[in-house]
Amino acid sequence: FFLPITDFLDSFDFSFSGVKTAAINQYRKIEHEAQQEGKDWPSSVGLSDFAATFQETIVQTLASHTKRALIETNYRQLVIAGGVSANKRLREVMSEMTKEIGVRLTIPTLSFCTDNAAMIASAGYYAWQSGRRASLDLNAVPMAELDDVNRFVVG
Repeated sequence: FFLPITDFLDSFDFSFSGVKTAAINQYRKIEHEAQQEGKDWPSSVGLSDFAATFQETIVQTLASHTKRALIETNYRQLVIAGGVSANKRLREVMSEMTKEIGVRLTIPTLSFCTDNAAMIASAGYYAWQSGRRASLDLNAVPMAELDDVNRFVVG
């Protein structure tokens, strides 16, 4: 499978919407072709290959953009944290890349590589404990600041 690597040559910005769209389109194309040929898609092997390609595309995109940013800024240390830092392949590729360019890499042990969901759940728990409630029609606000929790709850 082939998925494009996003490239912003004039900035350090990242956007994975193109990769996600390409992945969805490629998946639909493969699914359509399989149906026309009377094959069962996704087979476990096909789906595994597809997922591995998607992961590798994301990892290589992160590595290439990060490498360019480190070189252009002359930073000598990189810290990778959060849920994404638990990804084994990302750890391998970033380790190789930082060794290649002489940059120190710091990644927490896996037990400290939690996803934001745990932090959001914790904030919700403490809001609930203090008597604050949200209505059942509450929608996700992806870019909300933690301090904004008071906008969404009453009590």
